[in-house]
Amino acid sequence: MFNYAAIPPGSPGIPGRWTSSAKSGVGKALNSLSRVSFTISHGIINEVYFPREDEACTRDIELIVTDGKDFFSEEKRDTHHFTETMGDGIPAYQITNECLQKKYTIKKEIITDPLRNTLLQKIEFLP
Repeated sequence: MFNYAAIPPGSPGIPGRWTSSAKSGVGKALNSLSRVSFTISHGIINEVYFPREDEACTRDIELIVTDGKDFFSEEKRDTHHFTETMGDGIPAYQITNECLQKKYTIKKEIITDPLRNTLLQKIEFLP
């Protein structure tokens, strides 16, 4: 029997938060074998949906860049973002994020695997 009076560890937690609604892209496989879909905003994947489009299971997949001393940079906040599709009608994206302080560039290719429930990112970090 479940004890409804028990208080869970860390209670009450933080309030739920939504990610940005300013989307620059939406992606999904073009067949029914993959049920993963995603959105892009501010140069990052900001939501992954699985197994249906109404079930967000991930929020804000991004890189944090630091030198371990005085430099800290959050990819979605501290870069200029350039997002483009890989081609007309293809739900895949190329993103380039350039550090506002000119310390690095991050290049990404983002696509769903058409045969599996998988979202793929190819990431290149250029200091």
